Amino acid sequence: CVKMRTCLLYPTIFLTLSIIGVGSTTFHGTMRWWGELWDELPMIALGGLFLVGLNGIHPLTSGMTGFYFYTGLAISILASTIAYVQFQFYEIFLHSFTAMIVVTVIMSFHLTSSAASRQTSFFLHTTLAELIVGKVVWSLEHALCGAHPMVPMLHVVWHIFSAFAAYHYVLFLMSVRYEKLGYEAVWRDSKPLAQKSAEFGKFPYQPYDTFLADSKDECSFGSFHSKYLRKLLSSSG
Repeated sequence: CVKMRTCLLYPTIFLTLSIIGVGSTTFHGTMRWWGELWDELPMIALGGLFLVGLNGIHPLTSGMTGFYFYTGLAISILASTIAYVQFQFYEIFLHSFTAMIVVTVIMSFHLTSSAASRQTSFFLHTTLAELIVGKVVWSLEHALCGAHPMVPMLHVVWHIFSAFAAYHYVLFLMSVRYEKLGYEAVWRDSKPLAQKSAEFGKFPYQPYDTFLADSKDECSFGSFHSKYLRKLLSSSG
């Protein structure tokens, strides 16, 4: 549970974001019910994936507590999805998705309350700021609907900020999982690299960018930027 294999987590999140993008474009272009489902059901899945990303690094997601937590999450997602499709009541989707995002943010801030790196905190605070701005713009659009021909453009701004929030939250997950689980969660079969993990403390930002698949264990967390990898390998020799 603690060292969850995450080789499919990040590609799945980005694939889900891509589906949301196509679905949202389809929905806004057709304004049909099936297009709305294509837009909003993947959003519910995205909220669930964000919570899956906290597996093993939060008290609620570890051990038997984690089993009960994710069982409840799966049941809730299934029930809300069926209810939304059956009754076509928008508020079911809205409140279900909002609840998952709020829980995700609260649990994430609980993680950063103790010894979080500057990088990890930056990603989370950036995500929260983008969510707040997006929500304010979304609320203004709904409140001013019909007041001016340019008001619908606020919806575009909402999409931009929400997309950036999702992107930065994925970077937060990458950073916090490395911070909480350490190098063994990245390269499980490489003791020299695990022993050298302490050296990363001298970098103000851990080398999260450009994650590469590790040839030895491509389904682990992923590898860090090649120049840092080369530095570690050369110093461990």
